[in-house]
Amino acid sequence: MSWIKNTKQAWKLIIFYFFIYLTFFDLIALIFIIPNENEVAQLIAFILIVTFPIFAFSWLCVSIKCPECGCMPVWNILKTVSNKQILQKLTNIKDCPDCEKNKVPGPWYGIPCQSFDIDCLIELF
Repeated sequence: MSWIKNTKQAWKLIIFYFFIYLTFFDLIALIFIIPNENEVAQLIAFILIVTFPIFAFSWLCVSIKCPECGCMPVWNILKTVSNKQILQKLTNIKDCPDCEKNKVPGPWYGIPCQSFDIDCLIELF
């Protein structure tokens, strides 16, 4: 299981994708608005095309944090990998890239374990 899912932050990726999809829908709407020569609608669509991705990436960078050290791993990933690999690297990381520890509580009252298995259950007792 990935670090994002272990730390229960996968919903933040969903919000990121939502705003990226809104950008594409707005781009399609702008294509249909341009022939109508409605300048106000064109301006609003253009502003949304610019602001949606800025908000999406800002949200992604600021909202995903390590519960242990408080670092924002998206910033580290943006610095180290190419643009095509950012989301792939983010969804596949197993530990916090800054503290390199995975001390996320397990499924049973704070037992640290990587995934729910029988060994984790044995540690409970």
